[in-house]
Amino acid sequence: MQVPTALEKQGNFSQTRTSTGAPVTIYDPLTTRPNPNGTGFIRDPFPNNIIPANRINPVGRALMQFYPDPKSTPSNAAGADNFVNTDILHDIANQFTVKIDHAVGSRQQLNGSLSWYDSKEPFQLHFRGTPGEIADVNNIKLFRTVWSPVFNYTLTLNPTTVVTARYGSNSFIDDCIPIEDEYDLV
Repeated sequence: MQVPTALEKQGNFSQTRTSTGAPVTIYDPLTTRPNPNGTGFIRDPFPNNIIPANRINPVGRALMQFYPDPKSTPSNAAGADNFVNTDILHDIANQFTVKIDHAVGSRQQLNGSLSWYDSKEPFQLHFRGTPGEIADVNNIKLFRTVWSPVFNYTLTLNPTTVVTARYGSNSFIDDCIPIEDEYDLV
């Protein structure tokens, strides 16, 4: 995973490179104008590849606080894989299963079971320890409930003929809540 460097968070892209090591040029969108040769548009680069502080969007500036600084040596000049981290998932789950068998007589048997599972499963938090963790787009809370009833009826008609009727069902309910719903970034 790649995260912005401390300089990039401030709008300074003077050290930002492509994977081949070439400097990345950051253009000023306010200088966009038609190309005099008639093909497309041109823009002027920001001086020294630094976006002035007064030109950085306040929402973008607020989002930067949720990105951690790089933790590892990049795998190439562009800074790829500068944030390598592992995560431990913490689940909370409850479950039970009940099974009942009943012989109605010597030729009829009924049985049934009910399984239930309920969990709260967070997705991985790659930025463990940063405020809110909202910069991770996969960071959501997953509430999962599963119901699984099964019913069987068996009738022995004679020593060579058995009839069985069976019903089973699964209900798998997922409810995902994005963590960023709890944050006001403005």
